[in-house]
Amino acid sequence: MARTEYDQDWTIAAPYAEGAALQLARGLDRMRKLDRLILPSKLVKNAFVRPSGANVGDRSAQIGIEPSRLLEIAPSLEVIRLGARLGLFSGGRTDPMRAIRQPFDQAAAKIVRDANILLGMPGASARMFETCGRAHRVLHQVDAHPRARNTILSDVYGSKARRELLPLALVERIERELALAEVVLVPSQGVAQQMKTAGLDSSKILTVPYGVDRDRFFAECTTTREPGKVRLLYVGQISYRKGLPFLLEAVKGQKVTLDLVGPRVAKELIDKLPDNVRYHPVVAHHQLRAMFNKADAFVLPSVEDAYGLVVGEALASGLPIITTTATGASEVLEAGDGHVVEPADTLQLRRAISETEPLPSLERLARAANVSGRVSAGRLNDWDRFTVEVLDGVSGAAKRRGA
Repeated sequence: MARTEYDQDWTIAAPYAEGAALQLARGLDRMRKLDRLILPSKLVKNAFVRPSGANVGDRSAQIGIEPSRLLEIAPSLEVIRLGARLGLFSGGRTDPMRAIRQPFDQAAAKIVRDANILLGMPGASARMFETCGRAHRVLHQVDAHPRARNTILSDVYGSKARRELLPLALVERIERELALAEVVLVPSQGVAQQMKTAGLDSSKILTVPYGVDRDRFFAECTTTREPGKVRLLYVGQISYRKGLPFLLEAVKGQKVTLDLVGPRVAKELIDKLPDNVRYHPVVAHHQLRAMFNKADAFVLPSVEDAYGLVVGEALASGLPIITTTATGASEVLEAGDGHVVEPADTLQLRRAISETEPLPSLERLARAANVSGRVSAGRLNDWDRFTVEVLDGVSGAAKRRGA
């Protein structure tokens, strides 16, 4: 791989702890190219749920960067997030992450004016990009194009998914950020095509698939398993966007069990679950790893999904994958990895599930070894390669623009 000279430090500003942004910060810090990682302060939350003495050092250690590189700002954002979650503001409950994006942007804009390369996130970067002076602006477009997202959800569900539609003000804000950015970092060709269809200059688009985390997720040889049905695992938001209505319909009456893990965005979807479905709130990494190693297959039936980081985690754990062509991570799957079906197609999803069989431990280990081999051969990214490819792409773009 051709390498460019990494002669500029990075500032990453994220309104929440998004997985790929944290992995990039970790990689940049190891290469001594991270100036700052800016995140909302957890001071208010820590006062209630953390023991005394919790500090920036604790959080930086969890992320995997030097404490001096983490800058926590605006403790009031946690109050806004909790208020949105509890429905304390006008309009009732709203997406907590959506509620804090613009306030985070306004707070961060005051401290990024000296940045060299500034990476921001959708809906939380417009003010920073407008005021950051000479910085090279990178938009970490972790989501679909906002208009494409809204169109897909409306076409598939009609008014049922209206709470998951992005409001026009946020759509226009993200479009402003896309225009201001000098590089738009996307994780899949599907999102890249959405951007081109929306009129974005293709020369601004940098497509780098996300990495497989083999440090936290790996196959384990389980010597015992409970007898009975095939076990399926879903990890992600309980939402229309993730295709939950089709999955729940597809497993009805099948000789499988399905474990759902993730935050509830559309709570009505799990009000009356089929008898073979169990719901779990968000779990810790070590608990999730154990759940991967007890499952026979992983299923992510999204109708719109820019990538799906959890697909890489499932691959690293040695699981077969059942997903859709609307999931960006489907682009990195190879023959033998599982099933890729059309989105919003219960019949195809049901057929793929019916073909799933119990996964012996030795096969799980062999699948995980195959994934490691693909990473070593460069056919699949790990997070180190992701970091290098992002650095190469952004540094090259900066040089072309005379930064």
